[in-house]
Amino acid sequence: MLPFFLSAAGVAIFLGLTALGSRFIIQWLSNRPDSKPEWDPIKDEDFHKPFPEPASLAIVVGLEYLPIVLDNLRALIEKGLERRHTESLRYRIENHRRNEIRTAVYPVTYNGTETDLHLQWRCPRQDEVSFFVIGLPELVNDLRTSLKKVPTCAAAKV
Repeated sequence: MLPFFLSAAGVAIFLGLTALGSRFIIQWLSNRPDSKPEWDPIKDEDFHKPFPEPASLAIVVGLEYLPIVLDNLRALIEKGLERRHTESLRYRIENHRRNEIRTAVYPVTYNGTETDLHLQWRCPRQDEVSFFVIGLPELVNDLRTSLKKVPTCAAAKV
């Protein structure tokens, strides 16, 4: 005895259901209204605004002053870089191999503008870190002025 799905009745029921299903799908697709997008990118004013050119800042600091640098960075940012992020970042910086370049990207909000903050670092010596910050020019300038108060921190525009 053949299984039901291989018998003539099983094949007939399968073909009938397939025909009904395909007919339903074709009818549903043909009855859909032609929808035009509500958003027109050509008319949108924000679409044509140019993105600001990112600025970068190179920071060379001893590992003992790294928490101060990260706290200054966290204090400038409204949203997106909390204490847990800076603690994790500090741990990553302190515990990686020398002369190996690492990066991190954080979506942040600065002065109401959402942007990505790119961080790159390497440790050329055991007690020193070279830290690069790439982001909005206003954020980088504010960070540069706040880092002038940190001892033994050399910040240079790249």
